[in-house]
Amino acid sequence: MEFFLFQREDYKKLYGCDVLSEDEWQKHGKPNVVLGAFSIITGFIYLSAYIPCLIVISRKELLKHSCYKIMLWLGLLDCLSVLISCLISGFFSLFGTVACPRWAEVEYVIGAFAAAAWFSECATCVLLAFNRCVDLWRNKYLLAIFAGNWTYVWIGIMFIYFLCCVVFEKGMIFSTTAYAWFFDPYFGISEVKVDKSNFATTLQCINNIGVVALLVSLNMFLICSIAWKTRRSQSNYLSRMQKRITVQAIMVCAVNFATAVTYLYMQFVPTPWYFTIIGQVCWQLSSGVAPFIYLALNPTIRQRVAQLPYPRMLEISRLSRLLASSSLQNLEFKKNNIQLIQNYKLITPSTDRTTL
Repeated sequence: MEFFLFQREDYKKLYGCDVLSEDEWQKHGKPNVVLGAFSIITGFIYLSAYIPCLIVISRKELLKHSCYKIMLWLGLLDCLSVLISCLISGFFSLFGTVACPRWAEVEYVIGAFAAAAWFSECATCVLLAFNRCVDLWRNKYLLAIFAGNWTYVWIGIMFIYFLCCVVFEKGMIFSTTAYAWFFDPYFGISEVKVDKSNFATTLQCINNIGVVALLVSLNMFLICSIAWKTRRSQSNYLSRMQKRITVQAIMVCAVNFATAVTYLYMQFVPTPWYFTIIGQVCWQLSSGVAPFIYLALNPTIRQRVAQLPYPRMLEISRLSRLLASSSLQNLEFKKNNIQLIQNYKLITPSTDRTTL
């Protein structure tokens, strides 16, 4: 972001729109209604599942566990990523957006937050996996670094890392030449001859390689630890809660691992355009799949999400409709009975007169 804010001349040289005319830029834009609608719909599904889970995780009784504190921070980053990778990307796909001439600076700023969210998500996944390793083996010295408010110190470091990425890293640009975000604004535009190395980012390479290496190591360690501890005859070696949360952490981190591998492959190996769409969908999935894992495997979160006010309101609303319907039927029944009684009273006197 500082490149965009404080080095305007250099920014215009690298990201200037004058390398092509407006018509030439527009011909590279390819609107895709199906892909755009898919991204927007899945984005709303992800957020509608994630927000109730975050409300539950943010409660005091869960935040006393260090893993839930980390999961809450990861969830906030995921929601930001879903907003960008699904909703904003879907909007750009619908209209066939390219880097220029209209959206260049807006995309750059959004792309800076997107890149920072991804880098910070990866670091937080590594932190979560390490936290599960510590919790499984209960080493008193390692447990101390997550005890009390120390977990918030680690989350604070993740937040500072996120801010540093926003400020000091270059932003990405969305382009419908391949329906994804790129550090190179001229991706897929062969007639523009520029030095691509100007758009390369060392942090992305380090991040993706580091995430792949660390998550493989930590997750393999977790899987082996669970297998070893499960075989022990004493039940107190591994509580059911520890096992569930660890499995959830492995699954959440595994999706981020798959996304990192996909982008790492694209970074070093020439790939067809549809492979970038696969990478984009992997990014969307890595940001939005966590709540479904929590709801499927975590009874505590699942039960408390079901107890949130909105399901009750729906229940009350349904009950109100049933009561209202029943009341109307009873009222109609009473009216009919009153009418019958009145008719009977009118008929009965006339019959008496004739007999007299």
